[in-house]
Amino acid sequence: LLSRLSLQSLFDYAYFIKADGIIAYIDSETDSIKVPDFLETPDIPVVTVGRFNPQIPQISFIGNNYSETGRLIARTAVETIKPDFRLFILNSMEKNNNSSNRMSTMNSTLKDFFLEPVIFDGDESFNEDMLFDSILVKNYQPAMVICLTEEDSIRTARMASDPGFNSENQIISYGENETISTYFNKGVIETVISLAPEKTGSRAMKEIFDY
Repeated sequence: LLSRLSLQSLFDYAYFIKADGIIAYIDSETDSIKVPDFLETPDIPVVTVGRFNPQIPQISFIGNNYSETGRLIARTAVETIKPDFRLFILNSMEKNNNSSNRMSTMNSTLKDFFLEPVIFDGDESFNEDMLFDSILVKNYQPAMVICLTEEDSIRTARMASDPGFNSENQIISYGENETISTYFNKGVIETVISLAPEKTGSRAMKEIFDY
């Protein structure tokens, strides 16, 4: 069907039948989608995945490439960080074009909301003592910690379980596995961001139903 019809045609049809919601994959070749100019155009929630296109009317976007992932992580932080919390980003991933694009987009989005993170990346020889002493201890101002690898998430969550941990701190994990899910269920990790296809679909459906 998609090979024979344009995305605009599918949008037009969805509005014509007054669909309850639209989930659309947007690629780099999609210029813009316009809401059809019917006599009575219904208010249909649109969720897009793939690439973010500000020209498309949408209630939410779910990214699936490194730049869009950076934007998603940053937006999650902006929406959930508590007032006056410090912001840290842990990234032990080896540097390459993909990880650099993600970090660049993340920083740009955070700065749009006047958030200046302290970044510990692969060039920093930070260890667990430094992480604990500079971020997690009770005597310091509470912090949000964004972990960009599963290893960083597990290490931070394990240390956050220490009695010296400030229970107000917030941990965001990018990536998910059984151990991370356990910490999330215990409330040690506050937010888990995962872009597995089935989770992307589930999240898109949730956005529609929550609208």
